[in-house]
Amino acid sequence: MERLEKVARRNRGYATRRQAKDLGYGSNDLARQVADGGWVKLRRGVYAPASTQAAASPREQQLVVIRSVLAALGPEYAASHDSALVVHGVMLDDLDTDVVHVARVGGTTSRRRNGIHRHRDALGAADVVVVDEIRVVRAPRATAQVMCTSSLDDAAIVAWAWLASRRSAALLGGMPEEFSQEAAKAELREVLVGFGKRPGTRDAKDAVEITDARCDSPAEVRVLVLCWRFDIPRPEPQYVIALPGGRHAEADFGWPSVRHVLEFDGAMKYEDDPAQGMTARDKILAEKRREREIRDLGYGVTRLTWADLTEANQARTAARIKRDLARSARTFGTR
Repeated sequence: MERLEKVARRNRGYATRRQAKDLGYGSNDLARQVADGGWVKLRRGVYAPASTQAAASPREQQLVVIRSVLAALGPEYAASHDSALVVHGVMLDDLDTDVVHVARVGGTTSRRRNGIHRHRDALGAADVVVVDEIRVVRAPRATAQVMCTSSLDDAAIVAWAWLASRRSAALLGGMPEEFSQEAAKAELREVLVGFGKRPGTRDAKDAVEITDARCDSPAEVRVLVLCWRFDIPRPEPQYVIALPGGRHAEADFGWPSVRHVLEFDGAMKYEDDPAQGMTARDKILAEKRREREIRDLGYGVTRLTWADLTEANQARTAARIKRDLARSARTFGTR
């Protein structure tokens, strides 16, 4: 089916049943190709060469589906919500990629059918940009859209993902001064104000204030939410401590005024790392030595795991952090 493969390349990854029919291929031909593994069905009436899909990243696979949907709907539609974040390169495990999210310039109706979620989110022409040849709502608006459909914890993570992607791009480009967290947050605040009394905006606004682009993972963002929720003083993310010999240690969080740090131990932290030639045991021993050095310099240390952040354990975890902070204040003094 080389002629259909040419069509897929022109479409940047897909071909439709109608396009196959125009080339003389029948439904049985497509079904046979799918059964034999040469082509894969992406959605109703849309197919892609299996080899192309296999070589594509998860984001690229999603972009192909999004392109096919927008081509069918017409130029008045744009990718929105979770789909828009994918287009903008903001990838999170919890994004809803089972359907393609779209909104229409001047749109007023909402429905979900055949793998497409049309949102009641009337867009202005200025709300839409083109990325990778895809019409998509601007990143701040897409981020705010998803935040308003999420819990406080998840909204903070969504905001962090966008902020961190912008910060990372600036750092990789060698121009860290190009990223201002406060300016980026101001963009989100402006969009949320424009949403008026849309459900979810109150939690979304709180999430903007809570989150921080300097966090290294969603788990660390959840720690910030925990501190906000239980009135724990806000810690400094990626707190750097000078060690003997000109070395330094970077803790996940620090409260410099009471000389206390917090570390989050994720599952991958202590897995084997062949790239660095370290086994899980090596990493555990190295972390113990690092913690001992930090304690020897007069710091208290709290360690958390995912279990400590579950809803059932949050109150207990918050009480422990408060006790640890009070102990460090008494032991090491404040400054």
